[in-house]
Amino acid sequence: MSILHFLGLVDSHKHFFEGWSIDEALAALKPYTHEEAYLLIYSYLLDKAQTYQEDRESEYGVAELDARYWVSQYLKGADDPEQIETRLEYLPASSQEFKYGTSRYYVSSPSLKEALKCKYDFYCQVCHTRIYRPKWVRTLPIKEQWKHLNADVHHIEPLSQGGSDLLENMLCLCPNCHRRFHTQEHILKKAQSHIFVFNQITKDHVPLTIKHAVRLRA
Repeated sequence: MSILHFLGLVDSHKHFFEGWSIDEALAALKPYTHEEAYLLIYSYLLDKAQTYQEDRESEYGVAELDARYWVSQYLKGADDPEQIETRLEYLPASSQEFKYGTSRYYVSSPSLKEALKCKYDFYCQVCHTRIYRPKWVRTLPIKEQWKHLNADVHHIEPLSQGGSDLLENMLCLCPNCHRRFHTQEHILKKAQSHIFVFNQITKDHVPLTIKHAVRLRA
């Protein structure tokens, strides 16, 4: 997802530093840090440069590698699918983090998101699509397969609008379904105790695979 989405900024800031290195972006933004929006972007990039430098030896960034390590430790000793599924039923809750300057931005827990993907075996909860990376092999143990799969995690209620960074506010999605939620093509609806996806263009009702408690704001 873009930093624009991550920070909840307005469209006028989109693509401001597309294609630039972090150092180039910091240098360009620094003269404008007296403006709140630019200070917010500058603070985020500075923190990212200092804390989450990309691991050049890997296709993953450090934050994602840390998250995968957290999941591997959390599932240590659970080797068969039934044990793994049982362990994932009791994922630790995450707390929402805030970082303050003159403004604030929102940080979602990479570890919790990674664990949610594992809970759904990297299948989209809406269309059941699974995104494979080149080194995926069907015969690998399930926890090894996860290293070569990809999925998105969507916050039902955006963090920038007061949504929580808890599992009950998250969905595991493929990139296409994730986009459809952000464009409002897909919305979640609830009939009695049943939660489903409603496509506002086709008017279709799409079942939602649910393996964890999902809460919709009334």
